[in-house]
Amino acid sequence: MAHTHDIAREIDAGLFEDWSEWSSLDADDPNSRFGLDTPNGTGGRVGRYTVWISPHHHASIIASKLPGASRMAGTRGSEGWRIPPEHWRALRAALPAIKDAQTAVMRAERAALARARAHAARRNQGI
Repeated sequence: MAHTHDIAREIDAGLFEDWSEWSSLDADDPNSRFGLDTPNGTGGRVGRYTVWISPHHHASIIASKLPGASRMAGTRGSEGWRIPPEHWRALRAALPAIKDAQTAVMRAERAALARARAHAARRNQGI
């Protein structure tokens, strides 16, 4: 019985944390679709944390190694990783690395898009 009580106390502790820093996991885009949903009413489902990231890169590997992590399909080129609320401390510790990896992917995508646009502009000007 004490074990269940300890888990409940751990879950409650996570609900009082300030998770706002992780609402976007793209350091360059505060309105990014990649971010953290929490179970305390800031966009998440009751009973879990969900990390929304780009699939198939380092951030996904980090999220997959979190205790109790389970993958769910996302939309618009994203995937969600559900983390049980009793593992919030492990999630909190991994979030800086996840944000760094997600930001790196988005910077690379933005740079590739800028190069493609510059190439198209040069081609349209006959250069």
